[in-house]
Amino acid sequence: MQGHVYQAVTLTVFGNEHLRGIATAPSPNGAVAFRYSKSTVFVDGPPAKGEANPLLASDPVAWFAWLKTQGIRAIRMHHVPGETQYEDYNTVVFGGGGRWLIETATEKRSDFWQSHSEVVDQKAPDRRIWGDTFNRVAVNWQPRPAPLTDMAKSRVDLAAVLPKVLAFAKAHEEKRDFAEFFERGIAALSSAAPLAKAAAPDIDACQSLTLPARQLLGAAGASWVFGGMSWWNDGGVADPEANKTFRALTQELWEAVVNGIVAGANSSAVL
Repeated sequence: MQGHVYQAVTLTVFGNEHLRGIATAPSPNGAVAFRYSKSTVFVDGPPAKGEANPLLASDPVAWFAWLKTQGIRAIRMHHVPGETQYEDYNTVVFGGGGRWLIETATEKRSDFWQSHSEVVDQKAPDRRIWGDTFNRVAVNWQPRPAPLTDMAKSRVDLAAVLPKVLAFAKAHEEKRDFAEFFERGIAALSSAAPLAKAAAPDIDACQSLTLPARQLLGAAGASWVFGGMSWWNDGGVADPEANKTFRALTQELWEAVVNGIVAGANSSAVL
């Protein structure tokens, strides 16, 4: 999955472990999701031109500590679709793919955070070129919107679409290279170690995630084929009728993968 989505998953799962007091909770400051980040800060208010937003925390660990002082009990992810399918699928840039929001909740209210990233050190020898900023874009929402937590439905939807997109990929030369993504996704849904070979070994260590949640995150992550040039969504297939099927399957796949990621990550929360 894209970097900003992976960061949201990491903050959600790791953060819930810290809020729940799980002794083995991993540190997000050394997480894979932030390996190319020179800085990751949390500020108040939407991005403001010409002035600095008030700093709330200087790194993810400090953010978790600050959330505790605010009475936050749970962290959850939300995905808000873009206005067009192109906007959703174009995840090549940070912040693409609709709006990915992080909810921090007490029992009665919620705040919402959204990230943006920019290159701050193009020639960094350790490749930590990015500066990440998480803006608190909404405060004290009441009532809190219901997060997606239905892992069973998300699993059914993902299990239904993956064989279909796999068959389509194998049947069309333009998309054949993506077959292995879907094969890995299908395998992850029944694997005893669905995250062991994924790009998320640190998330695999999180005790708050059940095996079904790991399988859902592993399958959705393995099946992420959305991006910019040369990715699954970069053009269809030559046959006009087959291309209609491609577009319908792509929408079904996108919804299943996104919902799988959100439901899997949100399962780590207890309010």
